[in-house]
Amino acid sequence: MNSAKNDTCDEALGAARRFSILNIGSFVALAILLCGLPSLAQSPQSHGSQAPAESGGGEQPPGQQLTGTIYGTVVDQTGDMVAGARVTLTVGSQSPPREVLSGEDGQFSFDNVAPGPFQLTITSEGLAQQTLSEVLRPGEVDVLPQVALHVAAVVTEVQA
Repeated sequence: MNSAKNDTCDEALGAARRFSILNIGSFVALAILLCGLPSLAQSPQSHGSQAPAESGGGEQPPGQQLTGTIYGTVVDQTGDMVAGARVTLTVGSQSPPREVLSGEDGQFSFDNVAPGPFQLTITSEGLAQQTLSEVLRPGEVDVLPQVALHVAAVVTEVQA
């Protein structure tokens, strides 16, 4: 009888060890997944055509196009971030221009941008205006390279 009891205990201990190892493996896999994926999603690193964003609701309704997103960073000629730069987005000739100010980190973004040609005009006091023109594809996330604004030229006119 004692032998049967020992066998049952050994089986229970073996099952507990297997369960414990499976839980540790699952925990490690979950930790890697949770810690690794957000950093990938938050650090877009290339310019231009990234894969179109998936729509969670299935197919796009007929007659509507997927909108895109434009991200960028404004810096000065030394590479320092420019906060408060005025960034104006013009898409096509029919929609009114949209405007945002760059954040403390020099970053700006425009969501829900209609696909097609667009123009960005970036201005900041004391710095020369910069204009970029590109084409946004349906569902594209366009990460622009840093936009460097240079010190504006000052013209002094002397009258004799």
